[in-house]
Amino acid sequence: MIRQVKHGVKNLIHWFPVIWKNREYDHGYFLLILATKLELMEEYFRTKSHCMDGDKQANDVKYAILLINRLIKDDYWEKKNGDYLKKQDYDSLFKHIRKHLESWWD
Repeated sequence: MIRQVKHGVKNLIHWFPVIWKNREYDHGYFLLILATKLELMEEYFRTKSHCMDGDKQANDVKYAILLINRLIKDDYWEKKNGDYLKKQDYDSLFKHIRKHLESWWD
């Protein structure tokens, strides 16, 4: 019980700034929430996982975070074929999540 309360308080502290900044009108906030969740999962798989392939899971999660961070940065307009690259990152992100999501557990 005490461990659950400690974990819950840590969650509140970690998530409070993310939720505070959240706005319903911009997809960037959705990506920020998703990135935050995945960052917590990556840290867990790297440091606390009981799985034999925890590092592989962490690396799979890290790849999704990398794609999300590129989408949040949104500097595609500076690049040739920027619209194509942005679409490719979105497609890669959600294809990657669809492929690996159910394996991201301990």
